[in-house]
Amino acid sequence: MSKIDENRAKLEEIKQLRKGEIPLGPIEKWMIQELEVERLPSKKTKGSIIKYRHKAFENPDNVEGNFVIHKLHKKREMIRLQNLHYLVQRIETILNYMEQEERSEG
Repeated sequence: MSKIDENRAKLEEIKQLRKGEIPLGPIEKWMIQELEVERLPSKKTKGSIIKYRHKAFENPDNVEGNFVIHKLHKKREMIRLQNLHYLVQRIETILNYMEQEERSEG
């Protein structure tokens, strides 16, 4: 199984989550370690917004390649199911980008 396939399998596991509030920590750790997503420092973001960067989102309108997710104010960072759906779409974009990059290198 290729790295892309492993990451797609992980994404399928995430899609199966059905709780109202989901811990962000394990998902974020995976995004940073496996998908090369960068979490931007909190001084650039305020309140309930977490800002991330990935080159899959770089374009003339979004030069830095940023995307954001809304978190809940809890002791642990949590996201609502509706925000998970948004995050899943972003992860799918990243995986498609990584797959294209892999093909162009090979």
